[in-house]
Amino acid sequence: MSGDLYSELIASQVRGGNLGGKNGQFGYLIKKQKAPKPTPIPKIELAFSIFGGTISEAHDDNGLCDSYIVIKYVKPDGTQKAFYRSNVCRKTLTPDWYEKGSYELKKNVKQLVLELWDQDLLKKNDYIGSATLDFDKIVNEKPLNGKVDFFDNSQKLSGSIRFYFGKKIN
Repeated sequence: MSGDLYSELIASQVRGGNLGGKNGQFGYLIKKQKAPKPTPIPKIELAFSIFGGTISEAHDDNGLCDSYIVIKYVKPDGTQKAFYRSNVCRKTLTPDWYEKGSYELKKNVKQLVLELWDQDLLKKNDYIGSATLDFDKIVNEKPLNGKVDFFDNSQKLSGSIRFYFGKKIN
């Protein structure tokens, strides 16, 4: 009888509650081995700047907008998670934010989603439009430095905003 066969025979008896069961002297034969820890996904620091731009249509009764931008990343399972919200540029169709920041993201992120919103105090905020960017291209090939067009749900151009997105270099 080989050692592996003998160990398996004892282990089957222990699983059946014999020979002291899993807490007995042969319990080590059936205790689950800890799975090796998965290799952590490398991270990258994304630098970004939001400059200014134009909004095509007014979303408030005064003929203007109180606009802000939300930046999200798309996880590998397709869900989105917001990581930045800009300040609100009030009463204008030509907002200027001049904000910058950075955020650490896992390298398995595939896309960035930029959303443009109009803030309303007494009712639900108005969605103006969105744009999707290829994360891998931004951090591995060429940073984005320029105008990004936003489109509403009917694929109509709803605004253009100037951005910078790239890999943060220390």
